[in-house]
Parts: sequence; C-alpha cells; structure tokens
Amino acid sequence: MFETRRNSEVFLPKVFQGSEDTQAWSHVSKRLHTPWLYIICCPSGKEVDQAPKILFLSNAMDLLVIQKDTSSTISEAYAVLPGYLNGSDSWKMSLLDHILIGNEPIADLEQHAYIYVLKNKQRFVDSALSTKEDDLKSIRLLCRI
Repeated sequence: MFETRRNSEVFLPKVFQGSEDTQAWSHVSKRLHTPWLYIICCPSGKEVDQAPKILFLSNAMDLLVIQKDTSSTISEAYAVLPGYLNGSDSWKMSLLDHILIGNEPIADLEQHAYIYVLKNKQRFVDSALSTKEDDLKSIRLLCRI
C-alpha cells in the first residue's frame, strides 16, 4: 500500500484536475520493501484524446482489475523490485512480461508467492517464506502484459 500525507497534496489548475474526486500528490511513500508495479495505461474508445496515465500498484492482483477494465489498455508494465529480490544493492525497475502465482508448499497455509517474469526472461520470486520457485505448488499464469 502507498501512503500519502496531507501536506504533500498538490492543487492543480482546473484544466489538469480531471474528475471531482481526483487528488494529486507531490510524493507517496511505502513502508515495506516489497515489489510494486509501474503501469502505463492508454485510454480506449471515446477517451483516446486523453493522455496516458501512470499508475503505481502495490499489489499484483490489482493488475488483473486494470486488465479487465475496457476503458483503458496497458501499454507498458514494469516490475519495481527491491535489492534483496533482484540480487543487487538497490531497487531496479524492469519491463514486465507476465506474472505467475504459486502456492506455498506448507499445506496448512493458504499463502501465495508471485513470480515476476521480465521481458529479458529473468525470473524473480516474491515469497513471504523465501520459497524457491521449484518448491512452489500449482504454479499458474496470473496475468500477461
């Protein structure tokens, strides 16, 4: 989940505001060092004259909701992965191809792990139990970009 602060709200001129419930922020924060997604959506249908929107998703499941929405199309999706997951000392943002979901191997837990597969074919497993991909059960496609 991303957090906002009242003092970082930006008040935009009406021409940039969009709908009444649109709010703009100079920055957002995230407490946990977990993966997130950077998505570029292009409007479809009669809204094509609008500019693409950039969305920051803190949950891979939210990507499914956006894919099912017929008012826009995802043109690009990036996985933003922390260093402990990508094997480096820093966060990295990479073009995403698809996301797989698998069940953790402990039968008593109904917990999932996500496998981020990048366009360059690299694979990164996000498991709360540090489970390796080969040990996950029932791996299946969650979404393809």
